[in-house]
Amino acid sequence: MAIFRGEGGAGASDTNATVSLVTQQAVIATTKASEASEHATTASTHSDTAATQATNASASATTAANISAGVAAYANASIASASSAETAKTNAETAETNAETAESNASTSATTATTKAAEAATSATSASTSASSATASASSASTHATNASTSASTSATQASNATSSATAAETAKTNAETAKTNAETAETNASSSATAAASSATSGATSATNATTQATAAAASAATASTAASTAINTYKSTTPTVSSSEANKITVSNHSSYISPVYIVKLGDAVIQHVIASNVITLVNLSTVGTNTVTVTASESGAGKLFSAPASLSMETIDKAATPTVTSSNDREITVTNHSDYLSTPTYVVKIGSTVVTHTDSNGTLTLGVGGTAFTGTQTCTVTANYTGVNESLGADVAVDVGGALYRYIRLTGFTRVGTNPYLTRFAIYDELNGSDSNNSSQITATLDAASYTGYSGYPYYYAGGNSQNQGWWLLGLSVSLIPSAWIRIDQNTDSPVVVRSVLIGMRNYWSSTATIQGSNDGTNWTTIKTVTGMTANSQNSVNL
Repeated sequence: MAIFRGEGGAGASDTNATVSLVTQQAVIATTKASEASEHATTASTHSDTAATQATNASASATTAANISAGVAAYANASIASASSAETAKTNAETAETNAETAESNASTSATTATTKAAEAATSATSASTSASSATASASSASTHATNASTSASTSATQASNATSSATAAETAKTNAETAKTNAETAETNASSSATAAASSATSGATSATNATTQATAAAASAATASTAASTAINTYKSTTPTVSSSEANKITVSNHSSYISPVYIVKLGDAVIQHVIASNVITLVNLSTVGTNTVTVTASESGAGKLFSAPASLSMETIDKAATPTVTSSNDREITVTNHSDYLSTPTYVVKIGSTVVTHTDSNGTLTLGVGGTAFTGTQTCTVTANYTGVNESLGADVAVDVGGALYRYIRLTGFTRVGTNPYLTRFAIYDELNGSDSNNSSQITATLDAASYTGYSGYPYYYAGGNSQNQGWWLLGLSVSLIPSAWIRIDQNTDSPVVVRSVLIGMRNYWSSTATIQGSNDGTNWTTIKTVTGMTANSQNSVNL
């Protein structure tokens, strides 16, 4: 049976022509397999490149994300750019996935092409072996040649597939490079945003620095002002008083003399306590709290125009004490207590001149002094205290009072005025009490009518004025009218330690003088006018208080 012999048609398989044709087909198959392998290698290379580009794109996306995160930490303004970078990152990751998929496909195609190439090589080897054995079996060689041709066709198909995969990988690479470019653009945008944010942050930092500098300057100014204010206050603030107490209701201010016209405020808790001050001792009055209490004392130098000092505190004993009376005097030997009605009950007053208690009468706070029998005359400082049941005696209140009186050995009358006829003096006497009269002879001072400027008729001598009869006396009958004003009559206490005269009694008959001047002297030569009396009338008894 004839077999196919290639181009020569049927013939023997061991002829040189047949072997040559078979060998040629085997070489072609081997070449095709080699080309398929090369295409597979190229596809693998493109796949690696695509993977590398995808990796770069992923790295760029990661960098963009890091830059975006850094920018977000410094400025909110970069958030949008960071979002764009994140989107770019996502796109890059998607491209990376696509590239990896393409790589996987290319690798699979390459593996398949390699396998087929190996199979083609095996077939070629088999064809060569068949060619060597062509003399033994031409039919088998023909079959193998057919198989080799089929394998070569398959290899070509696989190579075409590899080429397509490589093209897809190249496309993926391009996409990855595009994604990388987008990521780099996003990175650039993010960098620009970061730069802008950094610039804004720098400006903000500069503004903050300026604000801090200004705040520091303002704080320094405030501190300076506060220091100046504190210095001013301390400069115009009085020194804190140094206080102690060794007696109930009394506070000693040991630095009192260092103040200029000090004014003190004493408090027990929040309540201001009334007080009086003598020298450097403050005495508390009108207290309602008894026992050991803490009081505070502040001082102000009104004379220096200074503010009140810081308070000085001390623990001291306090007791009840009546309110200090408020006193005035507008009449001789009379004191008015103006706060008399403020006392809780009717007070008892004590009046002293020095240490001497002066008797008095009280008519609803009007005190009339009884200074009779004392040596006090003229204006005297009287001290008045008050007390009532349940409280201690108040502090004393001082008032200047004219207690009157005339402390002279000799008292004389002169300065008469003739009314109708020459005056007739029926009574001239002195008393050591007020309102002296013949009905109050117990207070009449023992004295002698010892002289007169005019003796007159023997039936009306001057010493008759010493009696208490209205029908006898010293009559200036016959005295020249011009001498009547200078006529005088005197009383002598006959001692160099006279009694104070508190009142003088002058009696007139129906021939009278409307005036008289009372004078005093201790030597009988030099006289001092004590009081001038006016308004006397006929047949009158005139008790004149001195």
